[in-house]
Amino acid sequence: MDLITYRENMNLTQKDIATAIGKTKQYVAKIESGRSNLSEQDEHKIKNVFESVRTSDVVSCVDWLRLRFKTLRYYDVIEKVLKIDMNKFHEEEKGGYNYPLRQQYGHMKIFYHKDDIDMGTMFEISGQGCREFESILLEQGRTWKDFFIDAMIYAQAHVTGSGEDIFDNFFKVTRIDIALDELYNEKYNYNLETLRMKLKNNLIQTKTRTFEIHEGFHKDRGEIVSKGMAVYIGARESPCYLCAYEKDKEQQLKTKGSLDEIHEKTRLKNRYELRLSDDKANQFIVAFVDRDSDVTQLAIDVMGSLFTVHDEDGDYNLEWLRLFGSFRKYKFLTQPKDVSEERTKIWLERQVIRTIRIQKEKDELKGDNWLERKIDEYELTDEDMQEIELSKQIKDQQDFIHVAVRTKNGRELLEATGYGATFDYAGN
Repeated sequence: MDLITYRENMNLTQKDIATAIGKTKQYVAKIESGRSNLSEQDEHKIKNVFESVRTSDVVSCVDWLRLRFKTLRYYDVIEKVLKIDMNKFHEEEKGGYNYPLRQQYGHMKIFYHKDDIDMGTMFEISGQGCREFESILLEQGRTWKDFFIDAMIYAQAHVTGSGEDIFDNFFKVTRIDIALDELYNEKYNYNLETLRMKLKNNLIQTKTRTFEIHEGFHKDRGEIVSKGMAVYIGARESPCYLCAYEKDKEQQLKTKGSLDEIHEKTRLKNRYELRLSDDKANQFIVAFVDRDSDVTQLAIDVMGSLFTVHDEDGDYNLEWLRLFGSFRKYKFLTQPKDVSEERTKIWLERQVIRTIRIQKEKDELKGDNWLERKIDEYELTDEDMQEIELSKQIKDQQDFIHVAVRTKNGRELLEATGYGATFDYAGN
């Protein structure tokens, strides 16, 4: 095993490897420098920890989403991003979040401002709203990934330059919650009491300093019954924290049924809710769009970067690994990569070009030209024309620089106009 390559591919530190094999960080450094060899036993331990297969049934869903677009054209967000008929929304009496106005369809909310462009338009869905929007996406033949790509492509069309980051100029994901539901299993489920005890005994390794444990009780037919336990890792106001709670007991309180009935009807046991906000929410969405992995694995990777669970001997807790499987620690960046025109082109190629090519092949088989007709029939809007004109201006500017740079007078002119520091005089 090439330990350096393995560790870097898994986004692991030398300390992570050392913990897995019960050795010191210095010992791992010796192996990586070639001064010592990795034993077969230690290699087996590493793979056992970091290549564990998830044995529990865990399903995920988006449970809260809040997006903000820097536009006053809230109806464009509804029809071009959500792709929902504007007439299905109705005006509410009150706004919210300092927005004076709100449109709503079911539990899906659009907050907007008529003249404050910095506030722009905000789309929010929580719980039931997420399930409603999922149904709409299914009817549209879109996935969550398709939706986020469409939102970013829409945003890219509204930034002022081809190389600018949409998150700096037009689009923000201010919050996303991913719920990881552990389904009920007659043989075994993870006991949140174990997680609570590991917190108290300092067996959870994390950079956060804030933890909370809550458990409520109520009387049922004269008996004191637990409402369920909730364990919070991280401060609630922080941009990344986890709440683990007993979902089956929450449902039991709502329905007044027995736990057996809840397990049979919903199959729910525990919920592990990852909440991300602001820059970390933005990075999560970009990673989800860029990666081949699904949202479940990405959320598990983020959890792995937030904390790890250990036994008293310092080893990774295998019960926790069996619950979620191995993770590749997701690294949040202090300076994330820009989401610019080049990246949206890649997403277009991945999502849109494939669909167009398939339709083209179908048209040829049928002897039809439906696709060409639809492209020709599309009428460019004023915004479309502005975007095309902006691209033309950028192209003209680039052509001017490439010509001017080849002569001394041209270079002097470029220096005088402030372009001198932005290009290579060799003409590159």
